[in-house]
Amino acid sequence: MRRKIIVLILVPVGIITIILCMMQLYTNSIMNEIKSAFYCHDFYVADFQYEPEKYPELYADPNVNYVIYKLDPQDPNIFAHYNVTRHSEKTKYLDEVSIDLKLCRVFTWHNFKAGTLWFRYSLTVTDKNGDIITGGWDVPVRMTIKRDDGKWNITSIYEAP
Repeated sequence: MRRKIIVLILVPVGIITIILCMMQLYTNSIMNEIKSAFYCHDFYVADFQYEPEKYPELYADPNVNYVIYKLDPQDPNIFAHYNVTRHSEKTKYLDEVSIDLKLCRVFTWHNFKAGTLWFRYSLTVTDKNGDIITGGWDVPVRMTIKRDDGKWNITSIYEAP
């Protein structure tokens, strides 16, 4: 009798644990994409801010790949959101700065089609002298995600202030 009760408790707990682990592992592609976004060498400029006539010296550099994107809250661009080059002219050239990133998934909840991903990140960007250019520490982020054609897409990003 006692053995049956233990089995009745442990089997569902084991199944739930396996499902939760699968949810975490199934979103590794998003975590890799987030990490790639922080280290992306492109310089992202929102279409309404792109004014090469007004700032010719800013856009004249042939060594920088400018990506013009449409700012859309319903379809956020993760590379534009997390790319460190978007912060300032000082981070325009990633080979001149040092990026220290700690990215940690906190929890994932989804039905393998749509759901939510919570993670934290700490970021420190320093120049050659070791002076901090920008950063954020233990920043909590919640993303809603949706799977389309076998690929996870981010539908919204909420980053705590």
